[in-house]
Amino acid sequence: MGPAAGPHAARRSRAAARPEESGTSTSDRDRGAGPLMRILTKSSEPAYEVRWLVSPRHDALGASSVVAGLGALAGSGELRLHLAALRSATIEPHVFRFEVDDLASGETRRVALEVFDRADRFDRETLRDVDVYFKQTLDAGPVEDLPDEWRARVRPAGLTFATRVAGTRSLVARSALASCTAWALSHGGRGTLRTALRRIREGVDIAGTLPIEDWERSPADEVLHEVVYQTRLWPPEPGHDVDRRAVNQGRIDMVRALRAEFGGPERIGVIHSDFAAAEAPDTLLSRKVSRREYARQLRTSLISVNTHGLDGSPGFKIGESLAAGAAMVSQPFRFELPEPLRPDVHYLPFTTPDECVTQCRRLLDDHDLAERLRSENLRYYHRFVRPEAHVRNLLAWAFA
Repeated sequence: MGPAAGPHAARRSRAAARPEESGTSTSDRDRGAGPLMRILTKSSEPAYEVRWLVSPRHDALGASSVVAGLGALAGSGELRLHLAALRSATIEPHVFRFEVDDLASGETRRVALEVFDRADRFDRETLRDVDVYFKQTLDAGPVEDLPDEWRARVRPAGLTFATRVAGTRSLVARSALASCTAWALSHGGRGTLRTALRRIREGVDIAGTLPIEDWERSPADEVLHEVVYQTRLWPPEPGHDVDRRAVNQGRIDMVRALRAEFGGPERIGVIHSDFAAAEAPDTLLSRKVSRREYARQLRTSLISVNTHGLDGSPGFKIGESLAAGAAMVSQPFRFELPEPLRPDVHYLPFTTPDECVTQCRRLLDDHDLAERLRSENLRYYHRFVRPEAHVRNLLAWAFA
């Protein structure tokens, strides 16, 4: 069930003016002029037409599963997808701008997807300009501080994680080109192509993501009675308003408690870094674990443990655990989702390391309970997190 529509959701004609920063008029689009590119589809009856206005500061890693979903739905013919350069150089890297036409109703929505880790941080320029602002780390408190008109636009975005879908590599390349074009337009042609390409290489970092198949549990995966918990420590950052020392200590305590009960230093531990080696060398994983091996560990382990991000954000680990069909043990979630993850249905909650150990032991000893959580998590994943399903839901919720 999607979030309720706010007063901003009044009907808008498809003929409504497009944002000036896209740099293309309607006639430009008809002629194929300017930085617009068409992603060919296989169907003549799509439900939506989507124009992705790619930012000069484009960073697609945080929303890579959404990019993958867009490409997959375009490839299957559920939508027509275009890319255009967004001229504004002030849009934050983790904000994605779209114009979406519902081809059945003729309505249009200006939509943003924002994947900041911070609940109290908004791209105010974008929030001012759009009809719907999907925010990944959404908490009611900071939203209440917004002006009434803006508050009604904010909705929960759901969960993303770092992945890619077969057949969508060309979309990633096209988005990089559109971002390069946007950078040149927003800077009045100043600078060199080398500088622009360097910015794109830094911002579009999806090459390191894994294919969706690596995350998703298959019938061939043998499920072991193992616990997976891998985390990182963050060096202190002067002026940062999140106490990283407290976050780090909580993670160190968690690793020590889980290892004391379950062992498994190749599955339970802190990811290798110079800071972590100096801070808590006894908690390091027994060896460096690649992303592909970590995905295999999730798929073949009964339990995945989740702790909060620096600001209580929904880290990639949640989506990864759901894709793997793991039984989750997690700190209670602080953020809002379009469809909640419920304690004792999708995860067992804990607040202390000792409680976490107790909940993990409960799952290891109760096969039926573990299987119920696994089944519910796989069902949730396929309805709300898998790239195609997530994008399909976002498009529907934009018009709800």
